[in-house]
Amino acid sequence: MQVMRLFQVLKHKQFVIDAPDFNLTHTLECGQVFRWERIAKNEYEGVVNRAIIRLRQAENRLFVRSSDPSLNPSFIRQYLDLNLDLPCIYNKIGKDKYMKRAIKAFKGLRIIRQPLWECLASFIISAYNNIPRIKGIIHLISECSGSRIILDGSVDYSFPSPASIAASTADALQRCGAGYRAPYLKKAAKAFLKGEINAEALKKNPYPEAKEALMRLYGVGHKVADCVLLFSAGRFEAFPVDVWIERIIQDIYFNGKEIAHSEIRKFAEEYFGEYAGYAQQYLYHYGRLHAN
Repeated sequence: MQVMRLFQVLKHKQFVIDAPDFNLTHTLECGQVFRWERIAKNEYEGVVNRAIIRLRQAENRLFVRSSDPSLNPSFIRQYLDLNLDLPCIYNKIGKDKYMKRAIKAFKGLRIIRQPLWECLASFIISAYNNIPRIKGIIHLISECSGSRIILDGSVDYSFPSPASIAASTADALQRCGAGYRAPYLKKAAKAFLKGEINAEALKKNPYPEAKEALMRLYGVGHKVADCVLLFSAGRFEAFPVDVWIERIIQDIYFNGKEIAHSEIRKFAEEYFGEYAGYAQQYLYHYGRLHAN
């Protein structure tokens, strides 16, 4: 019995890391990622790769517990992009009273560096869906085709690999909640397996080229491509435009005038510059929670 208890302790990993200029709640609840759930105040549980991870914030420290014994502090720092100079970004995007208001309301919100395949598949699923429904579909697909993982009695499932999705039938994916997006997922998975979508290329190639590579995928338009570039590849110049951002930009910067999404992206590029994606995320989160 003592040996079994010792094994149960050793197979998990826990540690503490410093997290200055960081807010866990704002970061995980702003709509950029779909695998995290709040389990208590300032405490969340989620799935990243093949691990259940529990994060709890106390002031400027993060308490981490994981089902993966190999998880290390550097992975969490990279995933949450804790080494990025956030105050410097605030200085560059805080150009007007609206942006400053959003920064003040959600100070510490950081853009996550999500695994590329899961990020791509998740935002394909996100088209014409709200956040609760997106989370539900992703959980169903993971339960159907992912690997079962456990942390302290909590059971969840890893996101299916590209190989698993490519091998699934469209009917099976539809039954798991993918709906009409099932063929989009299958084709994206096959392209990923062939190396047509490459993480390093998305990070290093000129932004237009990286975006074009993603948009060659069936079912991937401007918004999904920009989400993948922003939330996985760290391309902060990407500025995803959805209905919320369309309304916010038109109301704040164009006196309510209707303008095309292409004009919104052009405005963001010129006005906010290299960190337009950070401006987008703060405006998006502020706009959703303060619709008036």
